[in-house]
Amino acid sequence: LNLCSDADYDRILAHWAPSEIEARQRMNRFVHSALENFKTNNVRADLLGKESSTLSPYLYWGLLSPRVVYTAAKSAAVEWGIDVEPFLQRLLTRDMAYLHLRIFPDMARKSIKASDETPTGEPSKEVLVNAWKTGRTGYPLVDAGLVELRTTGFMSPPLREVTASFLTRFCRVDWRVGFRHFQEHLVDADEAIGA
Repeated sequence: LNLCSDADYDRILAHWAPSEIEARQRMNRFVHSALENFKTNNVRADLLGKESSTLSPYLYWGLLSPRVVYTAAKSAAVEWGIDVEPFLQRLLTRDMAYLHLRIFPDMARKSIKASDETPTGEPSKEVLVNAWKTGRTGYPLVDAGLVELRTTGFMSPPLREVTASFLTRFCRVDWRVGFRHFQEHLVDADEAIGA
């Protein structure tokens, strides 16, 4: 597809081993060391790979099934008596996105809410969009998320929401610009979840 340069590809690949074995190892590490604190730590942008599950690329590419992840989390809940519902809710949200895509098959190109459509003829915001894409907005959390995306090919779901909201609500840029950027750079780029 040639979506990124060889240097970007090498940098991203350094963070991911695309195999079923690696997927299971990441799931097991997460279940045994971070699942218990998922509710509080999932919203922390500084914990990529430490407390965040980072399982979405493996789920997206079919190297890990949602059922296997669900079963591992439920087993941990029973074995250790921990609350896994916040994590399971995130897993359910993933499947809900697929339902939305089924109901609204054009949602990656056209907003399902008319109020989110950008009027045609809006002046170009190329400089602002480039600053956002390269993580040079001057807003540390937004910039950190976008640098993380370019470096690792991943961004935690809460940080995706922050950076996308910044672009659309604060900068008043059409949401499809951000959607396309995420689709080009995420190792778990998924039309259903991204739209």
